[in-house]
This record gives sequence, structure tokens and C-alpha cells, in this order.
Amino acid sequence: MKKEVIKISGMHCMHCVNNVKQALLQAGAETVDVSLEQANATITFNQDQTVDAFISAIEELGFDVVE
Repeated sequence: MKKEVIKISGMHCMHCVNNVKQALLQAGAETVDVSLEQANATITFNQDQTVDAFISAIEELGFDVVE
């Protein structure tokens, strides 16, 4: 398993947090912890996956990923 922290810009409420969490789970994340206060998502995922799919899922919701 790999673990990655993705910084996210544009989340303003718990609805945003829930949308990001669901999108990351649908993209194949094993576990997801999204923090509104820290403006990030911590995900664990399989070794054969890349973080790019998760970044795309976040950006498709209209949020920005901060590199």
C-alpha cells in the first residue's frame, strides 16, 4: 500500500469534504481522510495505482490540487 497527502484548494464546507471523499473512493482509494481545516486529503491505495487518477478525480469536482 502507498500513502499520499494531497493538498486541495477550494473546499469551503463539509459538503465539499464529502464530495472529495466519495470521488477518491470511487477512483480506487482504499482509505480516505479529508480535512477541511488542513485543506488536504490523505489516501492509501494499491501499489499498482498512481496518484494522478486521484488528482484528476479532485480536479473534476472543480477543486485545485496544490503541488
